[in-house]
Amino acid sequence: MFDKKEHKKSIDYTIALVNVILWLVIIAISVKLASYIKEILYSFATAILINYLFAKPVDFLTRFIKYRFISVFMILISFISVISIAIAYLVPTIITQTIALKNNIPKIVAKLDVFLFNLSSFFEHYQIEIPFADFNRIELLNSLFKYAPKLDYSEISNIASDLFFGSVFAVIYVFLTLIISFYLLIDGERAWQMFLLPFTKKLSKHLISIKEKIDEKLNSFLFGQFQIATMTALVMTFTYLFLNLPYAIIFGLAQFLEIIPVIGTWIAIVPCVIIISLTAGVYKGLIAFAVYMFYSQVIRDNFVTPRIMGSSLGFHPLAIFLALLMGAQLGGIAGVILAIPILAVITSIIDYNLELSRLKVNALS
Repeated sequence: MFDKKEHKKSIDYTIALVNVILWLVIIAISVKLASYIKEILYSFATAILINYLFAKPVDFLTRFIKYRFISVFMILISFISVISIAIAYLVPTIITQTIALKNNIPKIVAKLDVFLFNLSSFFEHYQIEIPFADFNRIELLNSLFKYAPKLDYSEISNIASDLFFGSVFAVIYVFLTLIISFYLLIDGERAWQMFLLPFTKKLSKHLISIKEKIDEKLNSFLFGQFQIATMTALVMTFTYLFLNLPYAIIFGLAQFLEIIPVIGTWIAIVPCVIIISLTAGVYKGLIAFAVYMFYSQVIRDNFVTPRIMGSSLGFHPLAIFLALLMGAQLGGIAGVILAIPILAVITSIIDYNLELSRLKVNALS
């Protein structure tokens, strides 16, 4: 006997399978098309990140200023002005310190060689084999610094000019990013409503809920991570200046890498401490590292981060680490920048679907 329920169920499964295949085809085509316009997509993605970064300051300023576009204009102009002034005052110092660091590289290599030799001798005394014992230490160290002696830092301004102003397309992308950011900050909600027009009301409702979760994760994360990186950079810059280090500004600015979560801060602090120990003495290197550890483990993690971030992040450190590695492998620097936003989108979709599943289970029970 013909079972209508079974027939309907098989049709539903077939439709679901076709939908999945169609979505996979659409995604594959989208990825292929995206490879041809990746620069434009990077501009849009960067603009969206800027929107999340400045959304809170703009909202705060709009409480006191009637027109939102004035708030957006003031925030962006203030940010650009601060960056421009900082560059104008810091670039000469950075160039001077970079040249000094470049000239000291042979001494740093020699001291590292002595350290590795002593370390090898120490372990060999106890008949312990270490991984770098079979390597030529000088070749290994020179390979780490092989690009630095070739750089002509007096031509940094010319290199920057070639990169940023020598290409018409680069200028277009910069302006495109700024324009998109400006309009997103002014009227991003209406743009979102226009995006939802092709979708059904039911699907739009789901998309709105997912966007709310993404906003919750990214708003506090991006602005908060920027604040934390700035505070760490200031703390370490003052520490390096107090220790009268010859590369204080460079090492202080390096701590802005903390804007990359989990790994950024260690990428910055470890090389700095090693170079400080080799050029200014182990004592100063230990002081710098102790200051950083006290600030990061006691002050930042217990007082600063909870206050700035709250509980809105929701990313496991391992997930962040894997996302950054995959982003770097697939897209280089751009991939690292976009890794966390993409992770936020993925986790938000998963969280939303899990909530729907729980609601359905509760409704049936």
